Amino acid sequence: MLRLEKVNKKDYKFLYELLKERDPIANISHQKMPSWDEHVKFNNSRPYKHDFVIKNGKSKLGRVYVTSRNEIGIFIKNIFRSKGYGTAVLGMILDKLKNETVYANIAPYNKKSQNYFKKFGFRLIQYTYRYKKAQG
Repeated sequence: MLRLEKVNKKDYKFLYELLKERDPIANISHQKMPSWDEHVKFNNSRPYKHDFVIKNGKSKLGRVYVTSRNEIGIFIKNIFRSKGYGTAVLGMILDKLKNETVYANIAPYNKKSQNYFKKFGFRLIQYTYRYKKAQG
């Protein structure tokens, strides 16, 4: 049975492995893989309003979180993708945040995620540009 369990320290190793699977091209928040110590420090800071490991039976499938600004992030392990888990989890989170406005920040090259959120009624509201001075 699919369920959400609050992230705890025992999940950090799983979350680190999950982070390794993320495609940097389709990702906004991580341009490079953090060190283990950086990962632990980040998670210990309790950065999210809601932060869950997605489980089905004893299997850990992924992570879903909501920031203090109601930005949602869903990451499913590669081997569990395209099986309907993301859809079920998004429905669970939207039910939890019933009367709140929810946002999804998606990299411009991540067309699959853009289409996924559009299916749920999310609408494009802005383009955000970033400037980073070249090193050297």
